Amino acid sequence: MSQPLKILLIEDDATDLALIKRQIYKVNPDADIHMVSTYDLIAPALDTLTPDLVLSDYNLGDFTGLDVLSLLREKRTTAPLVFITGTLHDEELAAESILSGAQGFILKKNIHRLHEKLGPLMESALSRKRAYSNASTFQLEKSRKLLSDLDELLASFDATEESSRQKLTKLQEELANYKSQK
Repeated sequence: MSQPLKILLIEDDATDLALIKRQIYKVNPDADIHMVSTYDLIAPALDTLTPDLVLSDYNLGDFTGLDVLSLLREKRTTAPLVFITGTLHDEELAAESILSGAQGFILKKNIHRLHEKLGPLMESALSRKRAYSNASTFQLEKSRKLLSDLDELLASFDATEESSRQKLTKLQEELANYKSQK
């Protein structure tokens, strides 16, 4: 993998945290991992990080993975959520987590092989990141071209009425301000 992923890792057990980090670095040595262990730290992390992938335990003291899913929806986070857990042995609970929006889950009992399971998930997250970046770059270039065309049109516009000339001048100033902010 060539690009580092921004990963939000939600885990309250220090041993599991260290093991999961080691497995992540096997797949993506440059991963940018932000760790939180309490519910009240998740929202600020989402606000500052904009993660490409969210990895979370399912049972986290006073909150669960479904609470994490709910917060991700509330924050309109598009990053996929994968549970790394020891508690989703119950098929009904596993199905509920998937139906609620989780991308999947990986059992901690297989933590020594976690990197094998994470590889495809992280590659998928990288593909999404590249696609989003390409789409954003395309939209930015398209917007720049439209602004340039509009600027040329406004410059060539021959306003004969005073009110039209004032409106044109104001629009040109606003366009110049907008372009200088980009």
